[in-house]
Amino acid sequence: MLAEEHPEENEHIRIMDDRLSNIVELSRTARNIEQLQDDEETDRTTIELGVLLRERLNRLRAESRDAHISSDLPDSLTVIAHELLPYAFDNILDNAIEHNDSETPRVAVRSTVDDSRSHVVVSIADNGPGIPQAEREVLTSRTETPLTHSSGLGLWLTRWIVRSSKGSITVHESELGGTCVSIRLRARSD
Repeated sequence: MLAEEHPEENEHIRIMDDRLSNIVELSRTARNIEQLQDDEETDRTTIELGVLLRERLNRLRAESRDAHISSDLPDSLTVIAHELLPYAFDNILDNAIEHNDSETPRVAVRSTVDDSRSHVVVSIADNGPGIPQAEREVLTSRTETPLTHSSGLGLWLTRWIVRSSKGSITVHESELGGTCVSIRLRARSD
């Protein structure tokens, strides 16, 4: 209501809006963490990853018009994963743009299927500054330790979702000069 009453740019209103957005995101994350605590096989479902990623990339393109976003995804790419998997991809994709300090942020998403056709790997590469070592450890660590700290809950939640999907995450330098996060998931066997 304050923003409607004061349509001109007001720093105090912007700060309140940012903090409210953070509270909403934290609440959403807390609900997702609570859902992950009851990790059962029944929480895993069949997900059409090609459709999911194209939808998420279209959203990212609409929100980040200055970014260059490319993808190489097959029409059909079905995996068995936790039902919260879309949130994990949202987090990685959003971070690839949000923390990118390049003049033109670039994100490239591609998928591969291993030779046995039992696993799918989705790689998300960017041209940003890279993920700090502490954040990398949050994503790739097999166990939580009290010495590992992250600046937010998003990476922790991403790791938990992928682990609950019986998948894994690797992080390395991308061919674009930034970071490449690869998520390996079980392919659905027909």
